[in-house]
Amino acid sequence: MNRLSIRPSTGSTGQRIAPLMVRTWLEMVLEGKGVLVAPPLQVSQAVRRYFQRSYLRRKFKVDTRMDEMDTLEAIRKRRSIRRYTNDAIPRADLETIVDAGRLAATGSNRQPWDFVVVTDRATIEQFKAAGAWIEQASAVIVVVMDPASRWWVEDGAAAIENMLLASTALGYGACWVEGDALPLEAQFKTLLGVPGQKRVMALIPVGVAAETPMPEKKPLEMVLHWEKY
Repeated sequence: MNRLSIRPSTGSTGQRIAPLMVRTWLEMVLEGKGVLVAPPLQVSQAVRRYFQRSYLRRKFKVDTRMDEMDTLEAIRKRRSIRRYTNDAIPRADLETIVDAGRLAATGSNRQPWDFVVVTDRATIEQFKAAGAWIEQASAVIVVVMDPASRWWVEDGAAAIENMLLASTALGYGACWVEGDALPLEAQFKTLLGVPGQKRVMALIPVGVAAETPMPEKKPLEMVLHWEKY
């Protein structure tokens, strides 16, 4: 079976690539009529979106993950994703994502966390109370923290961000759900059998992205100060 690995190059013009152009280009490559070179970032993003939603992903064993993605690239590409396809996520990828959380910075190396990975559809449906869109996710990572550590909130936030970046690097979309989940903490603790003294800090739905939001970020010059405020 043919295997195509798509690796992005750095840089982007910010232009959107028409799906038809991407399809034509890819089919020429796969039929031996074209040459696949390292495409600019915006082409690479379009390529992945196309493969993730297309029959070509099944016809050709296509790896849509960001192979060894540069850390800064993952930071720039991360988005809060709330729409997913119905593609499953391999167990090994979920373990890699959680392992990124495990390796986060932590006060006094307390590591006051546990992570519950939920893939059972009936259980994921119970998380709809925190957002109807969550039921589309292929998996939900529940971040459980021990408040015995004085830095449990900061540590949990560091672990969550690591997992969001790891999800991006592997080619998935994820979202940090906390404000809508905290009022339902007791319900989710009962659902998952979380010990009473622990805290459910957040849910992280993960899946193959079915959207590419482009929120505006403040420019660097607006927030960067040298020497003084």
